[in-house]
Amino acid sequence: MKLTLKHKRLIVLGVDLGLIICFLILYFLTPALMDFLPDCILRTLGLPCLGCGGTRCLNAFVHLEFFDSFMLHPFAFISILLAIYLMVVTHLAWVFGIKKVQKYFDTLMHPAYSFSYLGLFIVFAILRVTRILPTP
Repeated sequence: MKLTLKHKRLIVLGVDLGLIICFLILYFLTPALMDFLPDCILRTLGLPCLGCGGTRCLNAFVHLEFFDSFMLHPFAFISILLAIYLMVVTHLAWVFGIKKVQKYFDTLMHPAYSFSYLGLFIVFAILRVTRILPTP
């Protein structure tokens, strides 16, 4: 099924509204107020966790503390930047219908980019598990 421009715009609008709500919650809900979240089971067992620091990384990013965000979780920081980049390209291609960007968007959906991202995650996982990259 091919999506029409109207459907693409509705999808982007829904994602935008969801992200705005999430960012507002993260902006006003500091990590100190998130005591209701359970402790990481891997961290309590003394094992390195691949996701530890991700929520604090996103919170620091929302508060424009980019260096702290990167130091808390480098892979999450890169993922946030990639997500922002893809959202800008999606807006230009789908919402505004710019044809040059549409071709660029189609190129970005090539599987090689997904596998490159997966490879970057595997490198991050190896560094985190071998404790070369410490858990914050």
